[in-house]
Amino acid sequence: MPRLENWTLHDIHGEIIEPIDFDVEKAGIIFGFVYDDEKNRFLNGTYIHTSQVQEIDLHNRFGITRNTRYELGERLVKDDRG
Repeated sequence: MPRLENWTLHDIHGEIIEPIDFDVEKAGIIFGFVYDDEKNRFLNGTYIHTSQVQEIDLHNRFGITRNTRYELGERLVKDDRG
């Protein structure tokens, strides 16, 4: 299963949202660095964005889009220090 590292979830307007606020009607896509893509679409470490997110499970650390299930590695957390 491909893994996304340093990922962020964006709403349909492109704004970063917290995964806890995920709503299939409002969530858009995940941006992140992909690794272990068994379909060989991307080299390890390629920065990608997914298609529309259908489901996120933070407990089991995965996200599902229309065609792909991704393992969710470390999430990029915004630094509020400026």
